Amino acid sequence: MRAVINLLLVAFSLLAFALPALAGKNPDVTSHSGQYLDRALQVQVQWHSLEPVVRVQVTAGQFVKDVKVDEYDNRRTSSGYDGEVTVIIPVDAALFQKDIPYVVQIRDELGRKSALKHGKAPLPASGFDGGHHERRGDGWGQGHLQGGPPKAAGGDIMDRLLATQERHDIAPTMDALQPHVTGLNVTISSRANDDKGLREVVFKLYDSKGALLKTETLSGLGKIWSGSSPVFALPTAGAYRVTGQAFDTAGNSSKEQSATFNTGVAAPEPPVQPEPPHVPVPVPDPPKQPEPPHVPKPPVVIDGSCGDVHNKELDKAPTVGLCKDSSAPRTTETTTGWSWQCQGKNGGVSANCEARLIPLNGVCGSSHRKELPDEPTSGLCADNSTPARTKTASGWSWTCAKVNKTGADAACNAIEKKTAVEGVCGLAHGKAFDKAPTEELCKQGTASERSGHGPWTWNCAGLNGGGTANCKAEIALKAIDGECGKLQPSKTAPVDGLCSAGTKSAVIDDKTGFKWSCAGLNGGKTASCTLPKIIDGICGASSGKPFVTAPTTDLCLQGTASVRTGSNPFEWSCIGINGGKTDSCKTVTQRHTVKAVAGQGGTVSPADQQLEHAKTATITATPAAGYEVKSISGCGAGSRNGNNYTTGQVTAPCEVRVEFSKKMGEVMTVIQPQEVVNLGAQWKLDNGQWLNSNDRQSVSEGTYTVYYKDVTCWTPPKPEQVVVKVPGTTPNVVGRYDKRNYMVKTAVSGAGCTLTPQTQSVPCGTSGRVNLTVQQGHKANLSGCGINQNGVGSGAYTTQNLNADCTVQAVCAADTYTVTTSGSSVGNTITPASQPVQAGKPANYSINLQANYKAEISGTADCAMQPRTVTSNGTYQTGAINSNGCAVKAVFTKIDEQPPVATIKSNKTSYEFGETATITINVNDRQSAQESGRIKDVMFAYHAPWASNQSEQLAANHNAPSFSATRTLVCSKPGTVRLAVQANDMAGNKMASPVETSFECKPQVKNPTCVYSVPGECSSSGVAIWRSSDISNRTVSAANGRAQLKFVIENGGKYTWSGYKFMIRSVDGNVCLDKNNGSLQPMFSATGGGGSTTAKLDIDVPKEKGSYYVVLDIVDTKQNCRLKTPATTINGRNITGPIGFNLLVQ
Repeated sequence: MRAVINLLLVAFSLLAFALPALAGKNPDVTSHSGQYLDRALQVQVQWHSLEPVVRVQVTAGQFVKDVKVDEYDNRRTSSGYDGEVTVIIPVDAALFQKDIPYVVQIRDELGRKSALKHGKAPLPASGFDGGHHERRGDGWGQGHLQGGPPKAAGGDIMDRLLATQERHDIAPTMDALQPHVTGLNVTISSRANDDKGLREVVFKLYDSKGALLKTETLSGLGKIWSGSSPVFALPTAGAYRVTGQAFDTAGNSSKEQSATFNTGVAAPEPPVQPEPPHVPVPVPDPPKQPEPPHVPKPPVVIDGSCGDVHNKELDKAPTVGLCKDSSAPRTTETTTGWSWQCQGKNGGVSANCEARLIPLNGVCGSSHRKELPDEPTSGLCADNSTPARTKTASGWSWTCAKVNKTGADAACNAIEKKTAVEGVCGLAHGKAFDKAPTEELCKQGTASERSGHGPWTWNCAGLNGGGTANCKAEIALKAIDGECGKLQPSKTAPVDGLCSAGTKSAVIDDKTGFKWSCAGLNGGKTASCTLPKIIDGICGASSGKPFVTAPTTDLCLQGTASVRTGSNPFEWSCIGINGGKTDSCKTVTQRHTVKAVAGQGGTVSPADQQLEHAKTATITATPAAGYEVKSISGCGAGSRNGNNYTTGQVTAPCEVRVEFSKKMGEVMTVIQPQEVVNLGAQWKLDNGQWLNSNDRQSVSEGTYTVYYKDVTCWTPPKPEQVVVKVPGTTPNVVGRYDKRNYMVKTAVSGAGCTLTPQTQSVPCGTSGRVNLTVQQGHKANLSGCGINQNGVGSGAYTTQNLNADCTVQAVCAADTYTVTTSGSSVGNTITPASQPVQAGKPANYSINLQANYKAEISGTADCAMQPRTVTSNGTYQTGAINSNGCAVKAVFTKIDEQPPVATIKSNKTSYEFGETATITINVNDRQSAQESGRIKDVMFAYHAPWASNQSEQLAANHNAPSFSATRTLVCSKPGTVRLAVQANDMAGNKMASPVETSFECKPQVKNPTCVYSVPGECSSSGVAIWRSSDISNRTVSAANGRAQLKFVIENGGKYTWSGYKFMIRSVDGNVCLDKNNGSLQPMFSATGGGGSTTAKLDIDVPKEKGSYYVVLDIVDTKQNCRLKTPATTINGRNITGPIGFNLLVQ
């Protein structure tokens, strides 16, 4: 019993853990990882969901990428769906930024979203990245010169430098140029990028004398461009130079790149001079010393040491490189590869060594994860094997066996594609029952539960996505049999009284009576009803018509015909039915119509006449001018006398036809040239028979059209009219054929090849020729005009003999090459070991470094890359790959961590306005040359009143122990100028914080020299003007054109104010910029004793930017005197006269 209780407790515990898992319905992101590429972030996302996932959204900074998930990326499992996708999203990483944060969210097909998943992708180290940075002084720099969001305007000067650096529009960059020469054609490949967007990339071609030959421009390129220029056609073979430069949308340009090439054979490399032979210098032998007694030395103990293939992955048993001493011990096969022992010597320890067999896994074929209607029999495995398939709930599964013992089998599957089945109601639908039906509810589909208590409804749900049918059954009621009503015969269909019981149907009139039915109610019987119809007699179609003999048909339309009486005419009656009326009927006397019809070229008379039965008619024919009677016939065996014609006895309507004919002329046609005559060219008149050249055809007088027969490869003459007169001579017709040409067009899809000419005219029956040019690393498939070749290169290709227009199509694509990497040391790696790369594209490789290590990266010529030094983990690129020979090698060495030392100073601590300051910058690396003691990057930044937060990179990849530079700044505004320098070295070490200094720029002083006439001072005392705190907007924009002054006039109690005039002078040198402003007066007025009045005055400012001195005079217009000004000091100047101040226009 205790065991049972324990078992129940375990079951409840498992259920408690399982219920929360079953309750969760939202999809879940099970794994995600990010890798930073060049200005792009690659994020790999994996999930588990109860329903298939349809969308994946990744957000990084201001960029959002929403990706639709392919249905095959959802793998069905016993608990739902698993899957993964890779999303690439553009990003803009700032200098000194260490990583890119991103957010991932997925959505299933029911619209349910997962929780937000946050991650960070590390950025590859740059010259100013990485390492701990101590915050010193005012905290400027944060260990680097840019990065992070902008600070508030009131923050530290160097924080604002960082903010400006973030907003600074960096000039675009462009990689080295790679010429690709094919004959006398050349294309230039490169790569360019910009943080805001490339406007255009410009390539220029120069000959050996420096003359510009051609310029090509690529535009609309986005932020990153990688590709080739248009084709430059070279005039002759020889030496050339090409330049390339990138321009961004803000007008910034990259450094101009340049490359030279020669279309001839490359010059041989200079021969290597052999080293001179070593000649030993004779040295005299030393005097012989007596030899010491011989003492035998003990043997040296040597431990065994494994060779180069130790711990390597190989495809077969090793035979060389087993031991360091080059010995070759016997190898033993193991479960994972091979093992052997390198023996020690003289008592040394032996070394146990091993190598692993490269695992070759089984690989699924093209049918893997496909949706198929039937069980797959092909495309199961990549090696074309056909393993047994197992039927599963979702389709089929099979296993592709591993290739060798260290490999792994591949589990493969395919999804069964099922056909949708629509739901269809069963026989119970529409029927009546005394209780809810339980059988025959659905003909197709699955029946739902019935609802209602009579009537009843239910649904038939379709299968595999099929539609749903809505079904219904009625409740049964008591049956009532139908019963016919009691009616009398009628001429028309009855309307009322049709049924004594039941529901009447529509009444049917079958000519002899009426029929209908009375349907029972609630399943009662149906009664069939009839009623006789009263029908009046009505004469038939024979009544009123002529007959020779008594008619036998169409006597009565309604009723029964009586016996016929009389003879031409004949009489009878039509007797009514069921008491209907009788109608009397009669024929008329028989007469016949004789019509005369004339053909073209004359008339006949009479054209129409009526004759009694068996009489004859006479007709006269009159031909038109130039015509004659050709024939007269019709209406029995008639007789002709000249142009008169008498018919035979007329016993039925008939027609006499008269034909006229013209006097005949002759037409002859000559066809040229004889070549087309030999090929079967012919002519005809109108719709006549085809005739040969020089044949003649007799025709009547009139106008005819000559037509010509089509002949292959020849264009026939246009139809020509000819006039035939009788009598008279008709001129001969000459028809000339022209040889036909056909058009051959060319079309190209894809990149990497051209096809010329675009169009050409080819004579019929002959062939055309097209020229294909394929770039290096590309192939083309040709088709059309009888050409069908795949995987071809440059050359000329001939069409079939043409009999119609046609097009030659070239489909071009780049080749794929293999790039390998090598090099490893104490945990330092370069990966991947091998990768496929599309022709013309770079290869990415990743460097993983241990602490205090660097990597020297180099590549073979096929890698199109320069050697570089790497001091931080990250992903790097080769140049454009155009062959299979690219091999990238990494050599790892240990480095030191001493950062550079920098100084920055100006030649003075203060400067006058307009004076030039000289700044000297020196940077030295404290490491030794063996420890990579070389300066890499140097950054200079300054903040001045006339230019906020400016920065300049003084050096990039300097690769020297020291660096020096000077910069000059002109003091164009007063204030403090702050300077800073930051540097790092080739080993990746960076200064902990920038080095700073500053100097002062003195204000500009311009004395008023503009003289104008003002009255003397007023005699009254106690009047003062001007307070420096009352001035508004002393710094204004030249674009606005106005400045407002605010000042105070005080009255000492001894003066009565009246009207005033304000006189403004803005002085720059000897030029008055704004003279007497009399139109502004009076600006205010006041009377009485003490007090003060505040005034505002708008003045025009100079259009040129700069610092100006403004002078203000206030004149009493009533007494014509100038208000007194107390002695004061402004900007270090003693003011006893008019008040003045500096006005800054910017």
